[in-house]
Amino acid sequence: MKNNQKSLDKTIKGITSGWVLVSKDNKRLLAHAKTLKQLIRNVELKGNPEGSISIVPPANFSSYVG
Repeated sequence: MKNNQKSLDKTIKGITSGWVLVSKDNKRLLAHAKTLKQLIRNVELKGNPEGSISIVPPANFSSYVG
């Protein structure tokens, strides 16, 4: 699990917030968007590649509601 998390951290490096779709092995960023709705639209336009959707929390949680 640790190696998988390290791989994910490396894959999304530089993305500070929003939603991402990464490959099953966490080595490739397949799509990124500010909102989940936008991400789903982007994924559909790319032919629905298989992967995992994750949220990238902002560095500053002061505005987080959840």
